[in-house]
Amino acid sequence: MGKKIFFIYAAKYVACYTCHIACKDEFVDHSWLPYSEAQPDYGPSFISINEVERGQFPKVMICYVPQPCMQCENAQCLKVAKDGAVYKREDGIIIIDPIKSKGQNQILRACPYNCIIWNEELCIPQKCTFCVHLLEQGNKEPRCVEVCPTRALM
Repeated sequence: MGKKIFFIYAAKYVACYTCHIACKDEFVDHSWLPYSEAQPDYGPSFISINEVERGQFPKVMICYVPQPCMQCENAQCLKVAKDGAVYKREDGIIIIDPIKSKGQNQILRACPYNCIIWNEELCIPQKCTFCVHLLEQGNKEPRCVEVCPTRALM
């Protein structure tokens, strides 16, 4: 099993929010155990879209940069988790176990990219799973990549 890599072609990214909607569609009201519990239908998704302002008046430019989990090589979330609540798969995908991670908000605070969300209802940290449940069913890419109209996400 090869390592999974997520590539963002920033020049093609137009902030259409299709990736955000696809993520919500895949995870709201859908539990994909043992990888993820259902995501709240309100608030952030597992992929954030950051607005970056460049330049100064009168020539200001806004760029939008998607921020999925970076699947860090040296993941801080993995280091602070207790009882194996966060683990790295052979393919490099980092998973937060939805059962073992209950109440472990230190996992959320450990992410230097702020890519982990807190599910208030379930009291668990959650993040992008790279749609590992789909990859294991034979899909070649996560939902956000599949639906990207400009192919900015690969």
